[in-house]
Amino acid sequence: MLTPRQVELQALSVEDEAADTVLAFVALGGKPDKSGSVSVAKLKTVCKDFGLLVDVDEFLAHHDAQASEDQLEYARFERLLS
Repeated sequence: MLTPRQVELQALSVEDEAADTVLAFVALGGKPDKSGSVSVAKLKTVCKDFGLLVDVDEFLAHHDAQASEDQLEYARFERLLS
């Protein structure tokens, strides 16, 4: 069983992860209120530039019904990063 402190730390970790996702979304062109979208092409470039082993095309083809679109709104962006 978790102690109250462990529960608190887990909650903070989830909040930090969510905040990091929003910051990444904003860095790629989205809005802080999770509106707007980010360019799939820009996301691919950033992944490549940072040496991230994320195949954006493959992920979208297998996990996203709207994979043919060239923009990701926040919910789809968040799914990609989770």
